[in-house]
Amino acid sequence: MLPEEVLLIPRNELSTVPFGALLTKKETDMGKPFRWHFLDQELVISQAFSAGLFQFQQNRPKTRKPAGSVLACAPFFEGNISDDLQLPVGDVAALTRSEVFKPLPGSGEEAQAIAQLLGGQALAGQQATKHNFLNKSTDFNILHIATHSAANDVLGEYSFVALQAGSAQQKIDMLYAREIYNLRLSADLVVLSACETALGQYRNGEGIIGLTRAFTCAGARNVVASLWSVNDASTKNLMILFYREIKKGVPYNRALTNAKRTFIRENRQYAHPYFWAGFVLNGR
Repeated sequence: MLPEEVLLIPRNELSTVPFGALLTKKETDMGKPFRWHFLDQELVISQAFSAGLFQFQQNRPKTRKPAGSVLACAPFFEGNISDDLQLPVGDVAALTRSEVFKPLPGSGEEAQAIAQLLGGQALAGQQATKHNFLNKSTDFNILHIATHSAANDVLGEYSFVALQAGSAQQKIDMLYAREIYNLRLSADLVVLSACETALGQYRNGEGIIGLTRAFTCAGARNVVASLWSVNDASTKNLMILFYREIKKGVPYNRALTNAKRTFIRENRQYAHPYFWAGFVLNGR
């Protein structure tokens, strides 16, 4: 009896359930996930914190009209990419927390491809600093961050995405959820292409306090975030498919669903839900 498009408002721990990965029938060939019947193949699913907040975030006026299409950041990219976007390469080897923040080779290609698809701007390596991101965040309709991150399930406001610091003494700078609340964004979409960005602290009556809520309260109408630690290579492929759908003018909820369906069909080695089901859309 469900319509094709479904908006879910999960409560507490249900917020961590990848509903699109639920199976619609009993599978007999459990060794071949590309043949499984996922709910994402039948429905277009998105989520919200509450019906009231969903209505508010979709209808609130923009604080300003963004001048650019998309700003794609890849702080931990290491390597060479084409010169047409003139993306600088960061000194990732000297990171003070290199045991935690490893280079993300797929993130640079991801940022470049997204910027090219939508005619936007990409920042990579040392150019993807916290200062540059905050300075440019109000100028773009879409913000895409491919980086490292961590959710804080005790103090949700201290969940963060990691960016470059822009100084030799301090190689890494964290952008905490508590800082994001103070931004005045006009972004129609924020994509957090990183680990655990949809997680945080459970708070009764409010749901999960973390990066997704912070960007929503800062002005973003729609936020794509992850429920667990994601794979660099498969995430790059999924995100490029997602933005190809956006370029066609497809709504965000259907664009993400279409991207997942194409991803499973074209990448059988990554068909297990671990590689794609973790990304959820808060919005429509």
